[in-house]
Amino acid sequence: MTHPPHLIPSQLKLVVVSDVHLNDHDYDGTEFTENPRRKIFREFLTRLNHEAKSSHQETTLLLNGDVFDITGSWFSPMLPWEHTDEVVEPILCKTIERIINNNQSIINELHAFLRHKHTHLHFVIGNHDGMLAHSPAAQGLIKQRICQSDSDILPESLAEKIHFSHSFELLELGFYAEHGHRFDPFNSVPTAFQATQRHAFGDYINILLINRFVEMVSQKLNEAGYSAELIETVRQELRDIEYLRPLSLVPLWIQTIANHYQGHPETMQKLFTGRWHETADSIIRSVLAEILDANTTRPLLEQLHLPRRFMATLLNWFVHLPAALPIVTFVITSLVKRTHSNKYQLNMARKLAAEKGYRFIAFGHTHQPAVIPMNESAYYFNTGSWKPVMNLYKPDGSKQNELDYLTPNVQFNKIGNSGILVLEKDRQEPNSVTRFYLQTVQSSFL
Repeated sequence: MTHPPHLIPSQLKLVVVSDVHLNDHDYDGTEFTENPRRKIFREFLTRLNHEAKSSHQETTLLLNGDVFDITGSWFSPMLPWEHTDEVVEPILCKTIERIINNNQSIINELHAFLRHKHTHLHFVIGNHDGMLAHSPAAQGLIKQRICQSDSDILPESLAEKIHFSHSFELLELGFYAEHGHRFDPFNSVPTAFQATQRHAFGDYINILLINRFVEMVSQKLNEAGYSAELIETVRQELRDIEYLRPLSLVPLWIQTIANHYQGHPETMQKLFTGRWHETADSIIRSVLAEILDANTTRPLLEQLHLPRRFMATLLNWFVHLPAALPIVTFVITSLVKRTHSNKYQLNMARKLAAEKGYRFIAFGHTHQPAVIPMNESAYYFNTGSWKPVMNLYKPDGSKQNELDYLTPNVQFNKIGNSGILVLEKDRQEPNSVTRFYLQTVQSSFL
């Protein structure tokens, strides 16, 4: 939005966060208890609203991707990659409605933020909310829910202050941002594949392994007569798949959970009665095999290039041949070193700084807050995640993520830090420099 010269606020402020991952979990349609992680983000928005009241300041809130966790909330029997956008769109809108209903307090804060005189809200589309890119109706729904009716401000006026895009730049600050998933082979869509496929491999992992797989395991455990307590424990442990970084840790995590229940009393009872196929670990592995062998995933997996296709093959080995875990572990070790970092985003940031002259470049997606000088006047930022990250560490107390000697005897570590990037400029001083800082906050109760 532009202003006449005499109405331009004297201060310019840009606030950047990413990977909020608002979802519809634990919402039954009638009652909602605020998630502690959401409470921390809401309190951040409350503070931002208080600061945005000044009429001398123009404030833009940039939500840099994965704000609405659509793939993480997709429990419909319809798989989005099997249908056209027109068929998917009604279910997409219903999913967004559930997410918004589960996070109404945050939507209220965004609404309050837009009510201030010089405020703007910009959504950059990430991989978890990538379906928004092909659905004007879904974008319109989000605008409508944020711009709830007001007596003194027309909803249309607020809607004009909300924007969606794949990237964002603010040349007055020399700033550029995008989510960063297009540099991740698991979550980008290969160029040659875009004409026929709009969903990355990460979407399949989210919807099939994080959502459908967990529910199928719970159902089969129930059919086998396991206690409600054990089923809920297994369900919660398997749902932690969504926190794994990088995604190549998925097979090791599932194997770890399956092995944990091999000696459980309820499992041993199945063995004593000769029902070995109903042991908890057998059910977990058989459901995973069913998911991987499904006709819905096979066409995609056959077209994916290395390392994805290789990883798909290793996953099948892992399911059918437990002795293959050391091989899977070796490949995971190599992939972790390559992808569990800001390396590729930083390389792109350096390229953008050199070619376009941007001084400040921000990405998200990796869930690792970072601020890295690229030269004397240019900086790379990553704003982390507002949900926990689970990675590996060795139980002997050595350096975390140092996987050179990784063995099946590993443990997982949860961390939860998010970054809030703030850039400010005094417009009254022609030669004023842009002030900036990256604030790291504990974004979750673990």
